[in-house]
Amino acid sequence: GRKVEEEDPRLIGAVLNGLAQWGRAEEAQILLGRTLGVEISMANKKLSAIQSLDQDVTCPRKLTQSQAGPCYDAVLRAWSKCALLTQQQIQPNTIKFDEQSDKSVKKRLAPVDAMSQALHILLTQMPPEQISNRSCSAVLQGYGALGMGKEAEDALLKIEWMLKSPLEEGPIASSSLDVACYNSILHGYCKASKREDMHSAVKLFQAMKTETPIEINTGSSFFVIPPMPDIISYASLLNCYGKLGMASEAEKLINSMMSVGTTTRKPLETDPPEPTIACYISTMQAFENSFDRDAPARALALLQ
Repeated sequence: GRKVEEEDPRLIGAVLNGLAQWGRAEEAQILLGRTLGVEISMANKKLSAIQSLDQDVTCPRKLTQSQAGPCYDAVLRAWSKCALLTQQQIQPNTIKFDEQSDKSVKKRLAPVDAMSQALHILLTQMPPEQISNRSCSAVLQGYGALGMGKEAEDALLKIEWMLKSPLEEGPIASSSLDVACYNSILHGYCKASKREDMHSAVKLFQAMKTETPIEINTGSSFFVIPPMPDIISYASLLNCYGKLGMASEAEKLINSMMSVGTTTRKPLETDPPEPTIACYISTMQAFENSFDRDAPARALALLQ
């Protein structure tokens, strides 16, 4: 048959994408390292105890660092999926330990360990020129899916600091990340469904809405201007309001979205998007979970 070109990254990419789908992060990481001819380090000693693939498995070098961006992204997604599966009490693959480890106990990685490894690869192992919004999103979406809003925001600030241009002279710059990355933070806060996380979500959302600079490294005196919120940002916040029964807040937010469609002036870039069906459903859920006596009447008025 026809010989597969060894330099074609699509083959290794297809394998890594499959491993990412199943959360088989350790194997994905080791496979990528072997195809690059490098060792991708672990974030902590607990992760370092994981045994590598069988030494008999050989993998000729097929990739250069300049080709490896999408493959690194797949490994990041694999660690995020591994964290989610672990949280759901599903073991994505058997974790082996070396001879010096306690073989009598098969330990599972905690979700935070898996996510710390994903962030470690992004911040310290990936070639900077290969890091894209897709790379960052692979990590931040993992934190968001786990409901780890605070950890997600901390990771986002570290990423912003890493991506800061050395040519940046002023104390304020536009964010290097797109709105999807910031939406992952909102999703993480909202999924936790806690009042304290709700306050953090609102604070971040307001900073996005008003383009208020955010300090990305305490004491650095360097700030980034976050991207403007999109419909996903608004829907995430309304979803959280709905879960917590915060009817007044949900009503105020969706009214601001509805008012845009009633004005005759030319729409502005800073105007909120028009609400979708999902936005209305979340608002109705907020009324349903609210203890306000007039909640039913206000819900009916919103529908009219």
